[in-house]
Amino acid sequence: MFLVVGKTAWTHLLAFKGVESPREAVAWCVWASYSVLSVIRLIRPLKMLLLILLEILYKVLWLVVVVYPLGSTNQLIGSPAEKLTSTFLRVLLPIIAMPWKYAFETYVYKPKKNTVAVLRPSNSTTP
Repeated sequence: MFLVVGKTAWTHLLAFKGVESPREAVAWCVWASYSVLSVIRLIRPLKMLLLILLEILYKVLWLVVVVYPLGSTNQLIGSPAEKLTSTFLRVLLPIIAMPWKYAFETYVYKPKKNTVAVLRPSNSTTP
């Protein structure tokens, strides 16, 4: 998935000029986000928390790729992206609710537990 979908989606997004519909851009952002998460899937097994990560990633990506350029040139108001923007800004709720430490330790980096070696006396009978 990362090689095929990722290559296609990221190539399309990096060449994005804002000429297509915002809904089509959402789809490309979802596929690009999924390709990123597919790499993490190889490292750690899928769990439901990954779906929330997918939602966060594709919505933030869409806001950066589509909304930011439109907003910075004062073209967002009245555009087809305006209505979706308010919906996608709700991504703040899962960002706040996400147990980031757990997600990071589970899906990205799992620290080694600090274990103390217990020294046991040998069975020899030395005085």
